[in-house]
Amino acid sequence: MEILIGLAVAAVVAAVFGVIFHKMGFSRLTGLLVIIPLVNVIWWLYLATSEWPIERELAERPEPDERAHEDHITLMLRRAETCEKRGDFAEALELFDILANELDGRPGSHFAKHCAQRLRERVGAM
Repeated sequence: MEILIGLAVAAVVAAVFGVIFHKMGFSRLTGLLVIIPLVNVIWWLYLATSEWPIERELAERPEPDERAHEDHITLMLRRAETCEKRGDFAEALELFDILANELDGRPGSHFAKHCAQRLRERVGAM
C-alpha cells in the first residue's frame, strides 16, 4: 500500500513540475527528472546555470518598436485588401503605394508594388 501511495505522490510531483518546466520552455516530460535521485540534483544545477528555451525565444523576438511597425503594415495591408474587395480601387491603390514605399527593399514590398500595378491596370481598363 505504501508503494502505491509513493508512486501516486511521485506521479503528482512529476506532473506539477512538468507543467512548470513546460512554462519555462522545456518538454513536460522533464518533470520526471525531479523524481529520480541524483538526476534531480544535476537537473536543478543545469536549470540554474543554463539559458532556458523561453529566454532564448524572448531574446529572438523583435523589439516593441519593430512589432508596432509590423502591426501597422499588417493593418494597412488588410485595409487595402478590404478597399479592393469593396470596389474602392482609388483608396486601395493609394494604400498599396504607401505600403510599397514603406517596405522598400524589405519583404512584402514586391507584393505591394505588384498589387498597386494590378489596380492601375484594372482602373485603366474601366
